[in-house]
Amino acid sequence: MAAPLDLHLNDKQKRAWRYLRNRSTSVIVYGGAAGGGKSFLAAVWLWLMMGSYEHLRFAVCRKQLLDVSGTFTPTFMKVVRFYGDDAGSYKCTLNGITNLRTGSQIIYLSLMTLPGDPEFNRLGSWEFTGA
Repeated sequence: MAAPLDLHLNDKQKRAWRYLRNRSTSVIVYGGAAGGGKSFLAAVWLWLMMGSYEHLRFAVCRKQLLDVSGTFTPTFMKVVRFYGDDAGSYKCTLNGITNLRTGSQIIYLSLMTLPGDPEFNRLGSWEFTGA
């Protein structure tokens, strides 16, 4: 991670990247159609955070858990390999990704509405750095 990042971002990604990197923004809502680069931008940002700080915990959420692990994990690992990081220093499971050097984690969560939990109380006890 010593080399500067050479990011090739579209205009929407550049705008979001500026917000991710400033210290005054606490919430970013970034959406759009499939193929717009949301997962790539999130993967780069989370890879940087996980490699720079110890014991952070982030949530990556989709409606179903398999959607998260099936789409985000490959994108994250592409970022790891593209920037020359050691892919072996990451433990990837269906429930998330752990950086074995720093102890930082990405936890995958399902945001599917459950009949017994319409207010998502099941998410109340998690402690996250970001989501």
